[in-house]
Amino acid sequence: MSRLGFSNLKDSRAVADTLKKAAEMQPTPLSDEGPSTAEVARIVSEQPGVIPQVSPALVTKRKKKGITNPLNMRVRVATFNRFVRLSQELGKPYDETLEELMELAEVDEMGHMTRRA
Repeated sequence: MSRLGFSNLKDSRAVADTLKKAAEMQPTPLSDEGPSTAEVARIVSEQPGVIPQVSPALVTKRKKKGITNPLNMRVRVATFNRFVRLSQELGKPYDETLEELMELAEVDEMGHMTRRA
C-alpha cells in the first residue's frame, strides 16, 4: 500500500515529517493595520515588469436602431480619414455620423435632396 504516492521516494520518513509539520501549521491572521489599498497598488506598480491595469470604460447601451443593413464602400484614404475624424469629434458611431451628414445635406427618407443648389 502506498502512502499518498510517496513510497517510491528514498527518504519517506522526511516526507512524512514534512507532511506532519504542514498539517500542524496554523494560518496567520492579517492585522487591520496592514497597508492600505493605495499603498499596495503603489508597491505593485513599482515592481519591474508589472503591466498597469486600466479599468474598462463603462459600456452604454445605445437605443435600438431598428432593422439594419451593412454598408461597404471603397473610398479614398483622405475621405476615410476625414470621416473617422468627424465621427470621433462628434463622439458618435459611423452610422450616426452618416445620418447627421445626410440631415445636413437635407436628404429625405426616400433619398431625395429636398434642397436644390
